[in-house]
Amino acid sequence: MSLASGAKHLARVTTKGKQIPPELEPAIREVMGRYRFDQHQVPGGANVRLIEELGLVDYLAERMTLSGTPDDCKARIARARKAGAHQFCILVAFVDKIGFLRRWSESVMASLI
Repeated sequence: MSLASGAKHLARVTTKGKQIPPELEPAIREVMGRYRFDQHQVPGGANVRLIEELGLVDYLAERMTLSGTPDDCKARIARARKAGAHQFCILVAFVDKIGFLRRWSESVMASLI
């Protein structure tokens, strides 16, 4: 799922109860209104530019991704587990999927097992 798609999901039906910072709710709702389904998951497309324009990239990356250095990722997983998460879905949107999964398993997952 792209960050823009994540924003669209946050705004679907309502933003109430989704723990979105109040100052970002209008921008999240605007994504839903302006989201271009013909640009869904298009790298650098209109939806990417939309979340950049609305200043949502950093918030969405923090909320929706496990990204950063291996230590950053391990810390994020630890926080999520402490909050009650037991399963994680990793969508690999990279050209070198096997290489990424190999590096991920060696540098992140191996220390969490």
